[in-house]
Amino acid sequence: MAEHSTHDEGANAHEAAAETPRHDGFAGGLARKFVDSPLTPLLLIASFIIGLMGMVITPREEDPQISVPMVDIFVGYPGASAEQVKNLVSEPLERLMSEISGVKHVYSMSQDGRSMVTVRFDVGQQMEPSLVKLYDKLYSHMDAIPKGVMEPLVKPKGIDDVPVVTLTLSSKADDIVTLRKLAMDVQQKIKSLPNTGQSFIAGGSPEQVRVEVDPGRLTAYNVTLSQVARAISSANQRTQAGELVDGNKAFTVYSGEFLHDARQVGDLLVTVSDGRPVMLRDLATITQGERETKSIVNHAQRVEAGRFTSHPAVTIAVVRVVNAIGSPPRDRSGAPCTDAVFQLYPIERGRDSFTTTRTAALRRLVARDDCTGSIGHEKTPG
Repeated sequence: MAEHSTHDEGANAHEAAAETPRHDGFAGGLARKFVDSPLTPLLLIASFIIGLMGMVITPREEDPQISVPMVDIFVGYPGASAEQVKNLVSEPLERLMSEISGVKHVYSMSQDGRSMVTVRFDVGQQMEPSLVKLYDKLYSHMDAIPKGVMEPLVKPKGIDDVPVVTLTLSSKADDIVTLRKLAMDVQQKIKSLPNTGQSFIAGGSPEQVRVEVDPGRLTAYNVTLSQVARAISSANQRTQAGELVDGNKAFTVYSGEFLHDARQVGDLLVTVSDGRPVMLRDLATITQGERETKSIVNHAQRVEAGRFTSHPAVTIAVVRVVNAIGSPPRDRSGAPCTDAVFQLYPIERGRDSFTTTRTAALRRLVARDDCTGSIGHEKTPG
């Protein structure tokens, strides 16, 4: 009897809960109406059609021409501290540049002896009119430059200065000096292609002759550093000495020659001591090779067992010409720069992408679409 009563009470409670009105709120009520409404499929179809029309009608461009002018102004102030540069150069120049119409941001960086002020214009402002306004404002206030401050150097930057193609050269055998020489050759070839703008090389090292003078040897031979500097500068020059005319032929005569290697530098005569010539190699240690490293580029490749090998590399970055159609540079036949660059060099199959080799006196660039590398990216073998 007690069990039957308990069951009836539970059924009554369930029926009472079912009869209680539900409060879903505004969002819940709106969702319930859309779920039960026959117009919901029609609205979905209309939204899809509107989106499709918007995708078709909206203009699209593979490489949109976006103008975001930005200008870096470099000002030198030799001998001044960073605080002096900030107070006398950076802040006055910031206030002056902020007066130009169309300028969005102006910020600066002050260091000992120099300042860099960056002026960024609004999106949509054209580079040429913006530069005209900046130069007009800058050079109309040249009389306000403090004494000792050097003339400003203006370098414009824009979205078109971003490289659209990068080419990385690496080698297991050649050093970074040789790689940079090869990169300069490739860079010169790329510059001959249409629609290619400025280009630059990252990594590598220019070759230089380093002269490390020993103070003890200078004292022993009674030679000063100025004598060593004069000996090097006077020998490392080539000047026109005159002309000779012989019948219907004219000849130009040059005197002197530029220094080419460490041996020629070491053979320079600095002075004469006790009737004996003193060469530069007697006063200093002379080496020929890499310059002080400013940027490092390495090419890492995965080998067996999950290990990686790393080799020195250099990267050539190419910027397209402003308002050129199409992002990658192309040759005269319309082929992409990928193929145009490699056609300028004999192509040889190889396992390593962008590996430089030498056969006789010919430099070859190992890269092709059906090999292991292509310009701007690399493919993994296998």
